[in-house]
Amino acid sequence: MQQETHKTMTRLAVSTTNDYLTLDGEPFFYLADTAWMAFGSLTVDEWARYLAHRRMQGFNTLQISILPVTHDTSMSDANTDPFLPDANGGWDFSAYNPAYFDKAEIMVEMAVEAGFLPVLGVLWCCYVPDTRCSKNSPIASAMPFDAVVPYATYAAQRFKRFDPAFFVSGDTQFESPDEERYYMAALQAVKVVCPDALLTMHLTPNGELSRAFVDAIDFYMYQSGHHVERQDSTLHFGGEVRSLSGQAARGQQRTALRRPWPRRQPKPFRRL
Repeated sequence: MQQETHKTMTRLAVSTTNDYLTLDGEPFFYLADTAWMAFGSLTVDEWARYLAHRRMQGFNTLQISILPVTHDTSMSDANTDPFLPDANGGWDFSAYNPAYFDKAEIMVEMAVEAGFLPVLGVLWCCYVPDTRCSKNSPIASAMPFDAVVPYATYAAQRFKRFDPAFFVSGDTQFESPDEERYYMAALQAVKVVCPDALLTMHLTPNGELSRAFVDAIDFYMYQSGHHVERQDSTLHFGGEVRSLSGQAARGQQRTALRRPWPRRQPKPFRRL
């Protein structure tokens, strides 16, 4: 679905001093909610209610996976598939489902018009062979490598008009030998279509980037994780690149009330 006009937020950028984000040249506090599975799981009406509620709560950014997070959701006939079926009933990764992406565009447009910055995930780890995510997926979600660039190009073209930022990977910890080439291929493909978009990666709390990715991304998005005991691990992340937390601790909030927090906390954004 391609429309010529839309209301948009100005593109996200890094400050000239390399230590905070800006929107329309003004300092921007990145307060994001994660709606990973919104495109495939929610109706447009449900999405409208969600946007109104999150806006009321003060969020200004939404992090959404373009493709379903197959290993960590309830797959059913109610979900819309992003790819058309192949001869064996699986997904044909070269045949994009226009209904899925048309609806996704409508949802991003609604989010932008409601005042949210879209930050879109390109390739969750369930789409890479031999990761824990693809191994635990209820459907065959590992994408062949030759499908990565065409898909990433298609996705970037679909959403380019909304001036999104992109996180190229999802829940990444580089456990598979294929991950680096998959994510780098996707990153480079998105960069060709959206050369001015900010690019990052969504890592697990113990994920570490190679030098190639440190040099390729615009800021480091760390995940504090879901366990109170691991919060101090973020002290060791992102020392060389601009950094922010893309997913704060939430899995053990109730337990956290009975346990001391680490004495030191990382700065939300660090100089390059």
